[in-house]
Amino acid sequence: GALLLPASSPLGNTVGWFGYESRTDANLLNKTVNIAGYPGDKGGTTMWWMANAITGVKPLMLDYQIDTYGGQSGAPVFMYFPDRGRIGVGIHTYGSAAGNSATRITNDVLRNVNAWRAEVS
Repeated sequence: GALLLPASSPLGNTVGWFGYESRTDANLLNKTVNIAGYPGDKGGTTMWWMANAITGVKPLMLDYQIDTYGGQSGAPVFMYFPDRGRIGVGIHTYGSAAGNSATRITNDVLRNVNAWRAEVS
């Protein structure tokens, strides 16, 4: 899912833009990713952030050991590049004591998001 805002109200002009892309297995495994979100155990009203390496890459999922809590589902899993900024590579979907996972931004996911964007352009 995605929240689609009208082109006549470009929120990104106020808060900034966040890129996203599909990356190869080799460009994900053992690379550092970040999650920023609003965990329920912290009241759900303040943003918390953590980073760690991707420990597993599957065709549709990414695995990592990053501390999350209920309420953070849907948070971006992103990489930071000094020359490009923050680039989303996944969407946090699952957390447990054994580890956490994200839906991977694959080429199919990328096409869906781009199609949704085109609906409001």
